Amino acid sequence: MLSQSFRTMKSNSGILSAKSFVFILLTLLVFGSTFTILSQVLEQRGRGLNEQLTTEAWQALNTRKFSNAIRKASECIDEFEPSAIQEQNGFLRDSIPCPPTGHVDDSTKRRIFEHGVLNDVGTCWFIKGRALERLDSIVQARNAYRRSMRYPCARTYDKPQDLFWSPAKVSGERLQYLNENSD
Repeated sequence: MLSQSFRTMKSNSGILSAKSFVFILLTLLVFGSTFTILSQVLEQRGRGLNEQLTTEAWQALNTRKFSNAIRKASECIDEFEPSAIQEQNGFLRDSIPCPPTGHVDDSTKRRIFEHGVLNDVGTCWFIKGRALERLDSIVQARNAYRRSMRYPCARTYDKPQDLFWSPAKVSGERLQYLNENSD
């Protein structure tokens, strides 16, 4: 197998020597766990800003700092909405069903988390709507809820309950409530 791999690499590049191949192989074997840890850290950093802003928006909403919740949610939306639109459109274009809600197995959970930008933008529109609603800015809250509903495949993770819910669906429920109970 080693010689087959070497031949493949040599034929593809034409310049990899046996010594270089052995060095690379030994380096990967010796430092493999370090590379794995490093790649996990880099992966966390790569997806961290949208998660950080969404977490901060939730914290502000839950502590009744509604203006701060709106600001943090807006930062996330402003930065990541173009990517979220692409992700949502990918579901529609490729006829991929939206992820399930409720309790899911670990494999499904990982697949849902792979759409972090989509999830966070849909969630931030919901957070913004709730904060605006709490500030009695009903017209703006309705608009935020409508924007959240543009992301039907976004999912919000409720860690204490270990389940996912749809910010688009809950936004639709809030919008209906507002339409029935306000001017």
